[in-house]
Amino acid sequence: MIVNGGEARMACLRDGVATPVALGHPSGCPVPVEGGGFAWLDVPPDNAAAVVTGMPGQPPHVLRRATDLPLGAADIALPRAITFPLPSGDGLGQAFFYAPTSSRHVGPAGEKPPLVVMAHGGPTGRASAAFSFKVQWWTSRGFAVVDVNYGGSTGFGRAYRQRLEGQWGVVDVDDCIAACHYLADRGLVDPTRIVIRGSSAGGLTVLLALARSELFAAGTSLYGVTDLRALATDTHKFESRYLDTLVGPYPADEATYLARSPSRRWRISGRRCCFCRDLMTRWCRPRRRAPWWKPCVGRACRAPCMNLRARAMASGRRPPYGRPGSLNWPSTSRCCACP
Repeated sequence: MIVNGGEARMACLRDGVATPVALGHPSGCPVPVEGGGFAWLDVPPDNAAAVVTGMPGQPPHVLRRATDLPLGAADIALPRAITFPLPSGDGLGQAFFYAPTSSRHVGPAGEKPPLVVMAHGGPTGRASAAFSFKVQWWTSRGFAVVDVNYGGSTGFGRAYRQRLEGQWGVVDVDDCIAACHYLADRGLVDPTRIVIRGSSAGGLTVLLALARSELFAAGTSLYGVTDLRALATDTHKFESRYLDTLVGPYPADEATYLARSPSRRWRISGRRCCFCRDLMTRWCRPRRRAPWWKPCVGRACRAPCMNLRARAMASGRRPPYGRPGSLNWPSTSRCCACP
């Protein structure tokens, strides 16, 4: 499997030469099966994921699809790979753009759609072109979506990935802002109605974007990192030295960690931010977000905050909500994120 331009393609490598192979939209390398064919998880841009088998150049046989879509083909927004000028002037940024799509409704005449900016997690992962309900929920309701593969995203070459080295919290924010300006300058979205959302590492991008730029009207941080020092010292073993490359060696570069921690840049004047917090995951404990709430004492500001029980969500059961005000109750909590 070769990832080029952020999109995965299959190729047959023989004698050092890669020959493109038509084999659907695999999410990973297909597995050989008896009879000479392959099996893989197919993730097309216009349908739900499916376990399939097949041969190169032939339509795959669907063994099981994740779900039957409640949408017709005319109601599915398809991704359009776009490039946009980088703030540094060095090369082009990458993103997938989804226009509002509906077979039954149209927006008001002369009005441009609002835009939802999505910042993927990782941060060295990537946004894919696979069908996503997370995207289609917005596009089916009149919103445009841009899923940004900011600097550091994999699949665009080594130089592009290395742009994030030592620059997490800077390059990712800059690229999200640049993507918005690109779309607004071409009349594709309304520049006065732009919101941003992201989870985990993407949540940090959201919070820093709200702190740095007046472009965004609101944001949603889903279990986003707010204290880089805590992430460096309390993360799981697999990522124990991850931030040495993304931010700098800790504790030698502690000043950089502090400067890029949203908990130290809590003044988000005039914007709303919704926080969804995970109470169960060890490296996403609420105490990592506590500094966001402390400055609110005595301030008349409120933002929605939902605390989620990860074990209940992972098992498919509804979270055991307790009484209002308890830790696992979806509540509106005091926050410094809005006036």
